[in-house]
Amino acid sequence: MDKSIIKSDHGMLKESGFTLIEIILVLVILSILAATAIPRMIDFEKNANQTVIKTIIPELNSREIMMWSKIKNSDTGWIDDETLFSLIDYDLGANYRWKTVAEIDGGKLYFKGEEIKLDRIASTIRSPARWEFGGKKIE
Repeated sequence: MDKSIIKSDHGMLKESGFTLIEIILVLVILSILAATAIPRMIDFEKNANQTVIKTIIPELNSREIMMWSKIKNSDTGWIDDETLFSLIDYDLGANYRWKTVAEIDGGKLYFKGEEIKLDRIASTIRSPARWEFGGKKIE
């Protein structure tokens, strides 16, 4: 017995299913949801990539502090910023790449197609160098 055919109270056969209007209405609702959700998903991925890049700044600052402390406590002591800069490993892993190389005054860092400009404030005898995002200090 075909379950899609149902007898009505008046003895006539009635087909069950969705009308064309109902199907169109569902498609319109899904289109509206997709139109609002897809741009948010694209922005979400871009913001996530930028956040990942921003989290690398504390890593760079930690490397600067560690090397500065090591040199400061060595027999020779702190010499100059160029010496300190030349001793630090700026390779951040496979997902990150510098436009050319990290430079003594900063550089452009890339992560999954996102670019961020980083500034490097030089070290002194009293303080280690520090990296900043777009001229703003990242805590």
